[in-house]
Amino acid sequence: MTPIVAQRSLLAFSIWLAASALACSSGDEGIETGTVEAGHDTDVGTESDAGTAECGSSATDSDCQTACELNTHREEVIPSQMYRVLSVLNRNSAFHESATIYVFKGKTTQGVVGVWVFGSGYGDNGANGIDSDLQTYMDIKVPGGFVWTTERNAFADASDVLHVITNCLGVSVSNADMNFVVPHGHLDHFNQEFFTQSAALGMHYSTVYVHENEFTQATCGSFFCGAPGPYAPTSLYFGVPYIEKVSASIVSKTIKLTGGDCSSQVGVLPLIETDDLGNVEVYHEWDASIAGGKKYSHTPGAINLRFVERNISLYGEPIMAGATFISKCPIPPGHVAYPAHGNIGVTN
Repeated sequence: MTPIVAQRSLLAFSIWLAASALACSSGDEGIETGTVEAGHDTDVGTESDAGTAECGSSATDSDCQTACELNTHREEVIPSQMYRVLSVLNRNSAFHESATIYVFKGKTTQGVVGVWVFGSGYGDNGANGIDSDLQTYMDIKVPGGFVWTTERNAFADASDVLHVITNCLGVSVSNADMNFVVPHGHLDHFNQEFFTQSAALGMHYSTVYVHENEFTQATCGSFFCGAPGPYAPTSLYFGVPYIEKVSASIVSKTIKLTGGDCSSQVGVLPLIETDDLGNVEVYHEWDASIAGGKKYSHTPGAINLRFVERNISLYGEPIMAGATFISKCPIPPGHVAYPAHGNIGVTN
């Protein structure tokens, strides 16, 4: 069945279309692989080459409403329970794509509230004449001398996460147990700059979870993890973060998620408990039924989160290329799937 784009954010969609004529006219793409279509999600293809949506919410705090992406960078998914922050990548100062940081409330234990963050955004731009790792990888991915910059920086992204936790979830970070799940190991979803700025704002992560297939990519801290060239976007080590190098403190808090596939939960952290969202099932983007060849669609360690009682699935990777669904893991029946880029939900 052909996936259908769920309705979401008409104003943001209209703003994006105006920018997309400049930003995406050549069909280039970001750190991820695939093609960019006219729409709202521009990683491996697009979630929004069709469809419209509303901008508004029942939330009482206007800052916590479904504010349009290019205006506030914050949007509501489930009132008072789950939000997303949109980190923006520009090409030659024009909008190119966004990477999504999901934030949701977990379980309260002895007065301490679990907070879960899924994604980091793009990090920081280069400084002191040194290109960022983002610019270096994008030069490899999309040759042509383009200038690739984050619209803001990691401090702004972390500040938006703090705003969501404090104002929208109603949790004080001094009373929060902060947990981070790596969607996949590319630097636009996991980078030290985000953790550095989070700590500066009082958000200290107790645990970081990454699938064992990408533990090396997430923690090596060097260009292509030191692998010899040729350097290509198809390399398993393309896009690994190294400026800033992932700190020893974050590495020491990082736990490997083991095993799992599209139908079997991972062996470590199979469930994330929450007070109001039900249990969140944790899966590995891996099609074990494929006897030979590539069992994953994007990277070998992408993680998917299924909110089974809310009919929502968060995919740790892109899931659409134009109108074609490309993830190895099908969308569960009745679920709306949100990918790691953009803010458009997809159903089937």
